[in-house]
Amino acid sequence: MNTSLIKASIANAYYKTRSMLVGNLSNASGLLALINSSGQTTKYVASANYGSFGTFYPQPLDGGTLQQNSVTWSNDGTLICYSGTYASGSDSRVQVYPFVAGFGTLYSGGPAVAGTVSALRAKLNYPSTAVAFAVYGDTTVSAAPIRAYAFSKSTGYGTQYANYTATAQSNGTIAWHPSNTAIVYCGSYTGASSCSFILPWSDSTGFGTQVNTPTPTTVRPVFNATGTAIAFVDSTASPYLIVYPWTGSAFGTAYASITAMDLRTTQSQNVAWSPTNNTFVRGYRTTSPYIGAYPWTDAGGVGTKYTNPASAWVGYEVTAVAVSPTADTISCSSGYNFSGGEGVQSWNFTEGTGFGTKYPASNIWPFSQAPSLSYRN
Repeated sequence: MNTSLIKASIANAYYKTRSMLVGNLSNASGLLALINSSGQTTKYVASANYGSFGTFYPQPLDGGTLQQNSVTWSNDGTLICYSGTYASGSDSRVQVYPFVAGFGTLYSGGPAVAGTVSALRAKLNYPSTAVAFAVYGDTTVSAAPIRAYAFSKSTGYGTQYANYTATAQSNGTIAWHPSNTAIVYCGSYTGASSCSFILPWSDSTGFGTQVNTPTPTTVRPVFNATGTAIAFVDSTASPYLIVYPWTGSAFGTAYASITAMDLRTTQSQNVAWSPTNNTFVRGYRTTSPYIGAYPWTDAGGVGTKYTNPASAWVGYEVTAVAVSPTADTISCSSGYNFSGGEGVQSWNFTEGTGFGTKYPASNIWPFSQAPSLSYRN
């Protein structure tokens, strides 16, 4: 396979369109799954060695014309889940593929979403027994802003769970709890600035009774690796970051350390915890150096900020942040095409010590934008 030609075609698409990226930048056996949004239908997966691109896997032949807006790996790394809009010839806005040594056969019978409605940020739960997504473009209350379907690796999609009707309908984001006991939703609706809540979850019965967040938010929820804390990130309205303990059934008092560090008053795009639950990382929208890391404990929240990296982020607006599975690399990316910047940049990191050397930009992602970043386990 001529990887240089493939890279060139991806570069051209990335310079012209917004893009999505998920992958493993620090493991030699890692995989990068890439898509181009803004109506793009091509799917890319490449091997990676510390972020450098290796072989690109052949395209799946059965992907149709789904115009993608997100891609995520399953927790065990054996499935890839895409979501999007305007799927020609099909009502499905969600696509799931098995992935072992390459793309397997697309699971048939994906969720039906009518008309021009989009499925946003579809995700498989941690055991891959259900797939859920937020709905965009349907403002009717009866439509339900979040939907879920049973799923099996052996048979694919199962029955749709009973819809949970709520007033939030417009632009939503979801996150599964790591123990598969809850799902969180953030969104908005006509006449209200924000709406966010957690729904208890059971594979046997589906959605439980809504638990509202103490302070509503519209943008992005993120659980830590153990599911004992949840962050709500907002890039447009203060407070821009709130983090709560989560007991499994109720919110605790918001972490005071977030306020003490002034993390609520600076625009955020995304946050991430390390898999060890010892590090909290934040990406900034408008404030240099655009990336910050803190020690984390469930008891106290964030500690004293680690010294900023000696070689700073080059560019503007960090859209996404991620910590490698072994917590030895911090990566961030931007969804904006800016002159002289790299879409993905990464640093060596040691918990308890902080940032180390920045990896050469050309070894991470040679293009100028990549609005989403996630490590494959």
